Amino acid sequence: QLHAVSGGVSELHSDAALSLHNCNPAVPLLIGIIQTNVFAIGDTDSADAGLYELGSRFNHSCAPNVNHRWSEALEKETFHAGRDMPAGGELKVFYTLLLASRDARRAELGRKYRFECSCETCALPPAAVAASDARRLCIAATIDIIPQLGQSPLRAILKIQQALKDLATERI
Repeated sequence: QLHAVSGGVSELHSDAALSLHNCNPAVPLLIGIIQTNVFAIGDTDSADAGLYELGSRFNHSCAPNVNHRWSEALEKETFHAGRDMPAGGELKVFYTLLLASRDARRAELGRKYRFECSCETCALPPAAVAASDARRLCIAATIDIIPQLGQSPLRAILKIQQALKDLATERI
């Protein structure tokens, strides 16, 4: 049996693990499956990772409908609907940074997972992609400058309000 790398996480049986996708056939099968399908456990500096029977099967979208995070209290990866979804609809998470341009996201996904994203956001017409990229980069810039806006609360509120509107428009 294959177990996730952190205590307290449900075990994943070998059959289920071996049926997961391997995006790197140049490495041994199990290593490729792990590299393709694990989620980080805890903070981003942690080397711990988990492989999940269901969560590791979710596909990618640059406008995911499922958010995930490690819960220290539960010692489990938790998945939450990010918005209303139709019954039977596909559950999608993000595999890369969402606050980057389409070209940067596609490059990262191609390098790490060997596919070119064609989600609803990446498939937009060129003018809509440019607008989406501008919103995402603006959100990222706002996040970066928030600590510096302490001296100007009104400016901070206005920047954050715009970032929230952009997040809603981008569906992230």
